[in-house]
Amino acid sequence: MICPECKKPALDLTTKKGKWALVLDADSRFKHILINELARVVEFDEVLCLWRHAEPAKVSDDELNWHFQQLIKETKNFENLIVGGTDAFWLLTETKTEDSMGLWTKSKYVSAPIFCVPTPEMLTRLGLGEIRLAVQKLERQYGKYNPNRARPISAAEAFGGGADSNRIKGKKSNKTKKPKRRVGRGKQLDGNRKSRSHK
Repeated sequence: MICPECKKPALDLTTKKGKWALVLDADSRFKHILINELARVVEFDEVLCLWRHAEPAKVSDDELNWHFQQLIKETKNFENLIVGGTDAFWLLTETKTEDSMGLWTKSKYVSAPIFCVPTPEMLTRLGLGEIRLAVQKLERQYGKYNPNRARPISAAEAFGGGADSNRIKGKKSNKTKKPKRRVGRGKQLDGNRKSRSHK
């Protein structure tokens, strides 16, 4: 498929049909965080993107409309949509993501109900609390929480670095040395030893 506006190669329309689809603005290197959290309650049949190629620096209305029309064609194949993209959510519902996270919304373009979740990029700023709150709401509606579908991960593991980074990479974590504290007349005592009381 070729984008008629910029002539760049674009993703072909999916032929899959199913119950659940995750909709993002574009392919994100953090999407696995979102998918991992949501997969503990729902199993996605497909991940869809508003932009079928890399988002251009300057977006024309005609180009954006073409990509949106392709997204509408794809979303009609699914019974429920979970949208984690600010642009995609706005185009579908004319509502801001920040005002609708964790809520179901209707769209005049598609018949499937739309559930709003934070974008993968939002999770890097807000942490995992918002998406886990949304997962709890889905859990109450769609059955039992299944921890075997996906392994809960910490923020450190999700975004890299942090206190658990050594453990995550399979390295042995170094024991934190207890700082020495000063007691009395300039003497230092190790943190494991008790200081003597001074008269």
